[in-house]
Amino acid sequence: MKAYKTTLLSAITLSLLLTGCGTSTTTCPTQTHSDDPRFVKVTMAEQNIMQDKKTALEWVEGNNKSDVPSGCNPVTPGNSESAIKTIAEEFCSDLNFANHDDWRVPTPSEHQEFITAMNKEGRTPFYANPACPRLVGKDKNGNIKSVNTHNTAPIGAMTPWNSLALTGNNAGIKCVRDTTTP
Repeated sequence: MKAYKTTLLSAITLSLLLTGCGTSTTTCPTQTHSDDPRFVKVTMAEQNIMQDKKTALEWVEGNNKSDVPSGCNPVTPGNSESAIKTIAEEFCSDLNFANHDDWRVPTPSEHQEFITAMNKEGRTPFYANPACPRLVGKDKNGNIKSVNTHNTAPIGAMTPWNSLALTGNNAGIKCVRDTTTP
């Protein structure tokens, strides 16, 4: 994508030079640098996904109906790490959302980057459970970790599951899918 933008900018610059832009008698357009947002919300079948243009990941973002699971779906407190892992894996693999059925449990690092980058843009992801203070992630070794969301300080902090006090609806699942269209 970066190479494409560089090539396009070079072509525009060459075109302007060939048409006389830059001479004392020609007014040239000014180049502006926009701060494009990293995340773009896309609606498919009344269901919203959040596309991350940097990582080419798509996140379940929400829906326009209350009967479709989305956002942060609470896991039951008191479940063991293996039970939470199974719940998360089954939930994401069974999810058919926004015309996609290839959802998966994100890694804790993917959650962390998503949450902190959204926070830097001044945005809060949609959560079906608005109080969702942590999201479940599964690392490469299959261990469950949670990542602090929008209302648990510090935002983006990661905690091993067995270090959490499991009271109330303190964690949930937000599924992600890989895409080749950043």
